[in-house]
Amino acid sequence: MYENDPSNSNLNYLLGVCYTEEPVLTDKSVFHLEKALKDVTKDYDPSAIIERRSPIFVHYYLVIAYSQNCLCWEARQAKNNFHALYGMEKNDYYVEDAQRWLKKCYPDCALRQGNKQKQDS
Repeated sequence: MYENDPSNSNLNYLLGVCYTEEPVLTDKSVFHLEKALKDVTKDYDPSAIIERRSPIFVHYYLVIAYSQNCLCWEARQAKNNFHALYGMEKNDYYVEDAQRWLKKCYPDCALRQGNKQKQDS
């Protein structure tokens, strides 16, 4: 499907979400989720087979994807965008989880960088 319609925001969103859930970290999640940003809507219909737009949750998954790829500044921006669209007052799983990912971004990436330097020497 993606090969036939690479500009479909919904397909890019779904692929990006899948890549964030993979056990092996990859920048493919960032690639697809950023492509999905071009057509975000609050009126997303996950049950419509012809849906081409992406939901506001693309910003939530970008927090995860950016954090996994040590793009902490971008993760902060995605969290702010998500909160602006979704609302912080909900204080539910998504709001709390986005904050958790952002909080661990810097320490996790510093640890990974330290391990990489040890391996290189």
